[in-house]
Amino acid sequence: MRIWHILRTMLELQCDPFIDAMNSDIIERAFQNVVGLDIDPNAIEATKLSLSLFHLVVTGRFPERLNVVSTETFGYYIDHSELGSSFDVEVVNPPFIPIERQPVSMRNSIASFMAGDADGRTDVYLAFLIPFLRSPAV
Repeated sequence: MRIWHILRTMLELQCDPFIDAMNSDIIERAFQNVVGLDIDPNAIEATKLSLSLFHLVVTGRFPERLNVVSTETFGYYIDHSELGSSFDVEVVNPPFIPIERQPVSMRNSIASFMAGDADGRTDVYLAFLIPFLRSPAV
């Protein structure tokens, strides 16, 4: 499942125009509260297109801003540490790359991101779950 499909599905559930209580403020807030990350720039462009068209359909205009970024996830979390425990939902689809085939830069990024939470041959999936696991609500 690609990033655009996941984000669009989540927003469709929050922004159903057939719900009587739905209004433009709720829809705008839903779009502003979504953060999408993918290392693939083409996936990001597809996501922006899909979300922009969905916003156009439910509001009659294009969104002013979409927080969808082409970046390496762990570096983004390190650079934006304030986001660490601010999500209600985290949907991840990390790539399955055996540690032997991971580029050194990826291994270093994962090790830096996980800090003291793991050592040895760390699983990429665990690294993607760290922001949720560090949340005080857990």
